[in-house]
Amino acid sequence: MHQKMRVLRLNNRYTYLSDYNLILDNRLTDIFHEHAKGKQVKPEIIKLDSPAIENNLRQIGQIIFELTQDCNLRCKYCPHNGGYFFDRGRNESAMPPETALKGIDYLYSFIKDRYNKDLAISIYGGEPLLMFELVKQIVCRAREKFRDWNLRFSITTNGTLLNQEIIDFFILHKFSITISLDGPAEIHDSKRVDSKGKGSFDKVWSAVNRIKKTNPLYFKEKVNFSVVYSNDLPVTDTYYFFRDNKEVNTNNLRFNAVDARKSDYYERYPVEHPRLKTDLKRIFRNIGEKLEANRELETPIEKEFNPVNIKELFIKEYSNLAGACVFSSRLFLDIHGKFHVCEKINHWFPIGDISNGFYFDKIQEMASDYSSVIENNCMDCKVRFLCNPCYVSFAEDGRFKIDKDFCKWQKKHILKRLKNYVRLNEDLGKHSGVYPIKKKKFHQFIETVRGPANCAIIDFLKKDIYQVENKIIDRFNSGHYEEIKDFMDSAVEEGIVIDVDKNRWNPVMSNDKAAMELHEKLNRSPILQLEIDDGVDLEIIRQKFSDFNIKRIIYYGPPGQGHNIPGLTVHYLEKDFSGCSALLKVDGNFDEIEENQYALNKIYNSCWGRKIAVTGDGKVRPCIYSTIVIGDIFADDISAIMGKAKQYWLITKDKVEKCKDCEMKYACFDCREIPLRINNSLYAPNPFCKYDPYTGLWGQ
Repeated sequence: MHQKMRVLRLNNRYTYLSDYNLILDNRLTDIFHEHAKGKQVKPEIIKLDSPAIENNLRQIGQIIFELTQDCNLRCKYCPHNGGYFFDRGRNESAMPPETALKGIDYLYSFIKDRYNKDLAISIYGGEPLLMFELVKQIVCRAREKFRDWNLRFSITTNGTLLNQEIIDFFILHKFSITISLDGPAEIHDSKRVDSKGKGSFDKVWSAVNRIKKTNPLYFKEKVNFSVVYSNDLPVTDTYYFFRDNKEVNTNNLRFNAVDARKSDYYERYPVEHPRLKTDLKRIFRNIGEKLEANRELETPIEKEFNPVNIKELFIKEYSNLAGACVFSSRLFLDIHGKFHVCEKINHWFPIGDISNGFYFDKIQEMASDYSSVIENNCMDCKVRFLCNPCYVSFAEDGRFKIDKDFCKWQKKHILKRLKNYVRLNEDLGKHSGVYPIKKKKFHQFIETVRGPANCAIIDFLKKDIYQVENKIIDRFNSGHYEEIKDFMDSAVEEGIVIDVDKNRWNPVMSNDKAAMELHEKLNRSPILQLEIDDGVDLEIIRQKFSDFNIKRIIYYGPPGQGHNIPGLTVHYLEKDFSGCSALLKVDGNFDEIEENQYALNKIYNSCWGRKIAVTGDGKVRPCIYSTIVIGDIFADDISAIMGKAKQYWLITKDKVEKCKDCEMKYACFDCREIPLRINNSLYAPNPFCKYDPYTGLWGQ
């Protein structure tokens, strides 16, 4: 019979699953829940025949015209700069006007009878404003053909050629303009340069201000920015530029990282900017502070960087076509008059041309080939319900082929988003139901075996471990772990889930060797604190303890003459046992504890360790308040007393009922006198502690 799995909730934040020896964070429930549900759904296998393809194509929502493959800039990360494999390089080829006009005519004849009369017409390059006269011809022919339709025009441009004539034309025809702008001048000009290596920021910024001055409302509603960033740039400079600059911080953004796959970009710029990780952490904190205060994210750059919104990772229904277009969303017309699925796919996959129309058989073959790649490689993938590949992902030299680099990158990207989500909440403490986090300066590690969790394993100092969660404990108890095991394995690889090894033990002061060295050092000067009751003859104390290296003396009484001991400062305190009771009221909100003290608590009792007390009657006790008598200072040999005292020093939490199974035991103050008085046992648990280490819950 299968033994019920032991589930231990740690601080309402982490869950230890004994059967799998895993520590999980209790916050990303939806990720596992959706993944587990998706695993139960049989993927839909889509087969596209020619009628289905033709019907989809008639619903095309956007046509994109590639006016030129030339550009007046030489941006260092441009996909057409010759550094990207399987992609065209820059050249001076341009679309003849008759090709563009014939393309409009063909499209109109193909879709004119459909019910939906909405159509987007987009202008693309190279730099399309090198062909502005053709832009005007396209608009004129489109309005002529689609005269009763709702046409929407858009263009993507580097912005350097936006003069007043062009701006007036775009405003007249309500163009949406996407301008390439990477941030402040020093960032933008480091990558977006002309043929002579000169930066383009001043020209772009001048055009931006010209549009805003001409028509502020149009600028706000129709001007967007395409932002590219890479690991060799300080991303904070870009973030603050778009957040704080009143000229642009209300406009829509498309924020894209340099795609290093199938390119030599990071061979040319291999060094990660030293501020990158610090920058991201600062950005997340700024966003999180707003979220924590229930303030709305006001600017597009904040929304773009908000790692809390991770819902877009999920594909609710998964098929063999995954995220690939089914030929109804967009259509790309290149300079040669050939149609493609989109502007991103390379030139080996045309699906038609303006003279012969669409190649329905070839489209069907293309979809089938892509589907075969997905069916043979992706259906059992560990993160398939969180992944969204398309034709572009696996298109190479005229065929579709699984791209292991893409798969590796995609898994890393997905799990990085989850890490960012967790990191944001680690730093801030709460948002949208996330448990508040009390920051501590001690290591909280857990050394686990297949049984009780003994002590901590989550390193809050380094913050280099981030976990994914599971709150569906019942599903685990019912033996449903297999439903998410594949995703868990991937998360373990990325360090999001801790796969606990009982031999892994990381704290600086907590490994066995360090603990033994500390133990030996302490034995050379064993007494940390000597407590003396009011009225004790200090001359006898001097005589009895002259051979011991005492570190500190506490005198329980008023200061008086003759209390000084050479080389030591005497501290005076009032006797008040209620203070010990107050320290035992454990609610999980521990004061900060140093690493050394955390390690010492593994060796010695946190109160009695290396301490003895002499009361007014000459009795030696573990502490000044204790009812236990270790010896008599007048009648017993002091060495024998010290030998007995060490037995009490070594009563750590590992020997105390219930406490020995608590993950917080080495951070917790321990007074053995109170359990002794209440329960008549030195090994009884703290009566004021309301935490149950076997359920992970706090009582009242």
